[in-house]
Amino acid sequence: MTTLRLALIKGPVYDPFYQRLDLFSRATGIETEVVWHLPWHELLETLQTNYANPQPEVPIDLVTSHSKYAPSMRRFLQPLDDLLTRQEIARFSPAAIDFARIDGLLYALPRNFDVRVLVYRADILTASQLPPTWVELIGTAVRLADVPHDRSGFVFTGKMSGLFGSFYELLASAGGQLLDGEFRPAFVSSEGEWALGTLRRLYQDAATAEMANYSYDEVAFAFRDGRCAMYMEWPGFWSLITDPGTSKVLGRIGVALYPLGPTGRKVYAGSHTFAITTSARDLPASVELLRFLTSDESLLTEARVGSLVPKPSVLKTVMGEAAPDSIEAIRWQALQTTMENYSLLPPKMERWPVVEDTLWPALRQGYMGELDIHSALERAAEAITAALAVRA
Repeated sequence: MTTLRLALIKGPVYDPFYQRLDLFSRATGIETEVVWHLPWHELLETLQTNYANPQPEVPIDLVTSHSKYAPSMRRFLQPLDDLLTRQEIARFSPAAIDFARIDGLLYALPRNFDVRVLVYRADILTASQLPPTWVELIGTAVRLADVPHDRSGFVFTGKMSGLFGSFYELLASAGGQLLDGEFRPAFVSSEGEWALGTLRRLYQDAATAEMANYSYDEVAFAFRDGRCAMYMEWPGFWSLITDPGTSKVLGRIGVALYPLGPTGRKVYAGSHTFAITTSARDLPASVELLRFLTSDESLLTEARVGSLVPKPSVLKTVMGEAAPDSIEAIRWQALQTTMENYSLLPPKMERWPVVEDTLWPALRQGYMGELDIHSALERAAEAITAALAVRA
């Protein structure tokens, strides 16, 4: 009997989907073994270590990947163009498939399309009161904050890649660049100062001190727990916000597009994917599992708990299930509009994880006030320049 070894991302928004593995095994007779089930950055580090040499210590058949980080994983991912039909690939959103291509080759199939929208407490902020710009959002967040009673006006991820992403969005919405054409830091600028200054004002005047240690899960929990008036939400957390067992704000939620920056609206975009490795021991069985996990039925399961799925036909089905003018319909429209018009795509560079990991500590010092804004940006630029000068 064939047993496929898997390495999967862990988290409350991802784990329920893996129940489908039992359905796959019952339907095909192919067993699965989850060798690693870890939060994303731990999983990426584990896979990079495992595949540091041509012969991996633990051969894995199928892995969770991500469009932003796939270039750093490419050496152990199996190209898929000759393993799938054109018709199969054409069922996915062209943008999501483009995310998964590197130098023209398809290295994964997308599981979702990740962009954020503004989620707010509709019982303390009406739709007509929504701040249309980031500048106005600061004022609204400060007004709604009640820090002595543990309520923030706005929260963002205080560290790691989530912090990087918020800065990147703000920088781009001000017309700034992160890197120039030679991959050199370009954010020590007036646009960079505006972006980091925005985060600093939100943290210092509209959030509780503990926000500096928030990861994605803690940010979402703060809103669900009634301790936050506004935040930017990833699609996968919707099922938790709308679950009476995990949400204290059920029925008091509003959704809207991101505010506008000085030059427009930008939202950091990416795509979680499934990929087959070069060490796959049974390639046909691995492809069969890949097809199952990204099938219409599987992705409809994802969509019904809130994920923005990368197949237009499936997305159309789930959008059609939402009652007109309901919060679900408003949310789907906001997500689709964001995906089609405001996605901020990172460059496909092998060392993108280095950029994210190197930048955020200095940004954190800047918004917390440990460094002035300009010094924080300069420190971040120096760190990235040094890190990228060291070959992996």
